[in-house]
Amino acid sequence: MYRTTRLRLKAALEDVDRLVASLPALLAWAEAHRGDRTGAVAPADFALERAVERLFQSMSDVGLIVVEWVVHREAGGFEAMIDILLEEGAVLPQAADGLRKLTAAYRTVSREYLSRSLDAAALLAEIRPALQAFVEEVRAFLRAEGVALEDSAGPAGDANAGGGAGEG
Repeated sequence: MYRTTRLRLKAALEDVDRLVASLPALLAWAEAHRGDRTGAVAPADFALERAVERLFQSMSDVGLIVVEWVVHREAGGFEAMIDILLEEGAVLPQAADGLRKLTAAYRTVSREYLSRSLDAAALLAEIRPALQAFVEEVRAFLRAEGVALEDSAGPAGDANAGGGAGEG
């Protein structure tokens, strides 16, 4: 795997980790500000929807890199990506279910944004454990596959050292 791909994977995993860690505070803030309305929508609702988008984008970056660069398969869509991660043992069923719910929520936020039908607070609270498991399970899978996320330059300063499968 190329160094830049490893660094992008590492950054996306760290982003999911940071976002998941911030969810309790975000959910508490959103609950405290639920009554603050600008027009028909509370700003807290926008913040929660943005969290859904950001989590989905980082999760999908991680998933697609793992599928394409580590297990060398092609996902035809996000559901297929999740299925491949599950089949290959990169995630367990609980994490896969949470990723499916996140994918459905992202579609609602990005395609049906006028409907305001998503209860992002309830969804984020529900899938938080699955997202945390996703990060831990993917990291364990990468270690088992010999993919080092840390920049492990060799004695000669080889930036691609420890790159793992698919490097070229």
